[in-house]
Amino acid sequence: MFEQQPNTLANLAEADTDLNVLGFVIPASWFQSINSLAIILLAPVMAWLWTKLGERQPSTPQKFVGGLFFVGVSFLWVVLSKFVAGDEKHLPVMLALVFVIMTVGELMLSPVGLSVSTKLAPKVFASQTMGLYFLAPAMGQGLGAQVVKLYSVDNQQVYFGIVGVATIGCAVLLLLASKTIKRYMHGVN
Repeated sequence: MFEQQPNTLANLAEADTDLNVLGFVIPASWFQSINSLAIILLAPVMAWLWTKLGERQPSTPQKFVGGLFFVGVSFLWVVLSKFVAGDEKHLPVMLALVFVIMTVGELMLSPVGLSVSTKLAPKVFASQTMGLYFLAPAMGQGLGAQVVKLYSVDNQQVYFGIVGVATIGCAVLLLLASKTIKRYMHGVN
């Protein structure tokens, strides 16, 4: 879902992460696999959580707020990890946690969005609605392709800080609108 940002994270892994762990040099490309592995491990946990919570689980807009919040926190984690590292390079575990935190957010957005799209769409337009749903991430990737041009290793703190704060800001706006959005959903959770 967040295809453009991992490219900046791959650059971060290669240019500003200490890849030497106990004499073994971790290939920077391995960090790209963390998202897929985290999805495989965390998707059943999230499904179990929503099932366990049953009627007490957050509404769809609230899950979206949580998803945006976790994605924003993942970017701010880069800033925090560099603050902790100081003049040293990022620790591999700190960068790995960026991907895990982002994946938690992704799991609160993507499957929930797919599910609610089919529930809210008129039956005869279910396929078209799914197509429109996928248009939103495509637009986001287009926007990300423009924003990523502002990234460099020299300004990574500012870049990830602004992206993180902006994402959390969007989560706050969505939180403020969530009750109104929920009313328009006509009982679909």
